[in-house]
Amino acid sequence: MKKPTTYAVVSFVLGLVLLAMAGCSNNQNIPREQTDEQTAAGYIEALGYTIVASEGVSSRYTLEPQRLESLDDMQLWAVQEQEASTYFGKEITTYQFIVENHPLAQEYPADEYKVFANVMVVDHEVIGGSSAPLSTTKNLVVAGGEYSIEGKTLEEIKGLEYSQWLEHWKETYGPEISVSTYIPINEIKSLSEKAASLHWNDFDQYAFEDIGSGVYIRKYEIEGEGQLVVQGKSLENPPEQITMVDAEGKERVFNPESLSELLK
Repeated sequence: MKKPTTYAVVSFVLGLVLLAMAGCSNNQNIPREQTDEQTAAGYIEALGYTIVASEGVSSRYTLEPQRLESLDDMQLWAVQEQEASTYFGKEITTYQFIVENHPLAQEYPADEYKVFANVMVVDHEVIGGSSAPLSTTKNLVVAGGEYSIEGKTLEEIKGLEYSQWLEHWKETYGPEISVSTYIPINEIKSLSEKAASLHWNDFDQYAFEDIGSGVYIRKYEIEGEGQLVVQGKSLENPPEQITMVDAEGKERVFNPESLSELLK
């Protein structure tokens, strides 16, 4: 058999090198698959908002029916286009971002508030989210309640008043759920008498605005006027602080004496 010449060997090796280089070039042109966080960020940017900071994963869980007994989840799904039952058995991952150019910024000035946008992802697709304005001038005080990711309210998303939506929620996910939109005067008096021993579950039957970030801060309406603000770092332990806020924004420690002042 005739041996290959040096020229043939060199040509063959050179051909292999060129093929390898072409392969590498083609691989570089293949777009890499996005992470879920990048998908969430892209969704935020497509809405026209500017991402100031990415806070990463704020929650990850599998949605089960019993989870919807939580007021936190009730308020979240109140501002979603789709029903919660659509995602039963699915893992939901929520990514949090601080954003600018959000509709809430028109109501809450940037020098006093920062806007958080939370994006929910299921099976690598965005299914919705929420947003909230957080005060930067008052420690642990947040303005507003639960909004959709576009800054819309329950009434704008569902076309229902809160009481109407609550009845729908109870019919769909459990008639045993009973939530009052405010704390009646007679009940606030009873709560004040055991203020030092109150736990989070003492407020389960009342609707609230979740105004915390990194800690739990829940604001409850009091019948007539005023709010009760309950805050702490864990739902497993008793609240660390409970205060009342009157119509003028004055805060008082929650006890029978301060309650009598508020109700004068």
